[in-house]
Order: sequence, then structure tokens, then C-alpha cells
Amino acid sequence: MPLIIHPLVLRPMDCLHCGESPEERPVVKLWHRLTRTFVAGWQRAKDASVAVHTAIVYQIRKELLVVEMIGPKTGLRISSLELTHDGKPRNVLGVSRYAIYDDLLVRNTALERIDYDIRKTIEYDPKGCLEFAFKRIEDDPDRLICSEYFYIHAKLDGQKFPTRFEKRVSPWDLQCYKDKGVISIAGY
Repeated sequence: MPLIIHPLVLRPMDCLHCGESPEERPVVKLWHRLTRTFVAGWQRAKDASVAVHTAIVYQIRKELLVVEMIGPKTGLRISSLELTHDGKPRNVLGVSRYAIYDDLLVRNTALERIDYDIRKTIEYDPKGCLEFAFKRIEDDPDRLICSEYFYIHAKLDGQKFPTRFEKRVSPWDLQCYKDKGVISIAGY
């Protein structure tokens, strides 16, 4: 069951941890099951509380939206907070707030980088997703998956992460990451 989060609780640069939409195509559900198996263990393959997607809360004028890496043909894009890029209800499992973004200057600098990235069109890395399941597949260093995109921004802004995140960071990793300066403001 998706969380009902009032937009007044959110602020730009909050990290949304999303599950699959119940209306997702069977092939996507199968891929998510495989992803959950490889990042959270086979016992959680069918666990709908394991995040399979990460998005960043973003603001244009006074409207809250999300910035997310969508897929090979789309890459980085701005989407609705409530609906996914293909019109399905967004299944938000939780929200993490990083204390580094309490500083308005740091937050605005991050948002400016995202503005630049949107114009530049960052490409999605399908090999990056396959790398979770097949260790021999190397991801493309010039492309990103959703969780890598948030990780890179937070790291640039001074957030400390475990060294294991440097090679590969999944939505599940970010969902589970709790450290000084990271709080859960909704969910789990």
C-alpha cells in the first residue's frame, strides 16, 4: 500500500524510496523480483516493501515534483510526485531526509546541478541494473541508474556513505541506509 504523504512534509532533495506499482506489466514485475533477490536476498524476492526505485524531490516555482532516472530511452526526467512517468500511481515506501540539505546553500547548489543535468540529459544505464544480477556485466561509467544519481549528488554535497556504495548502490541500499544526518520522515 503506497504511503499517503502530504506535500507539506516534503522538501527539495528528499530521497523517495519507491516500490513497483501494482499495475506494472508482468515483465517489469519479474525484473523487480529478480532485483529484490539480488540486492535484498531471495527471502525478500516477493517483498513489496523493498525499494526498486529512487527519486529526488524537486521543485519548480512552488510545485513539488520528482527528478528520476527512467529508462534507456528516457534517462533523467522530471515527473509528477503522485504519478509515475507512465501515469501509474507512484508507490512511495518511504522518504529519507539528509541533514546536509538543511543548509539552503547546499540544497540550492544541488538543485542547480540537477537543472544542468536535465538540460544535458543524463542517460540511463541498463547495464547498471543488470550488474546487480550478473557480476560479470560492467556498468557504463557515463550513464547512471536512479540510486546512483542520488548517491552522486549527496556525496558531492558532503554526505558520507559506506565504501561499498562506490562500486554499486541500489534503491534498497539507500532505503536501508541510516546514519547520523539521515532520518526517515515517512515510511518504515
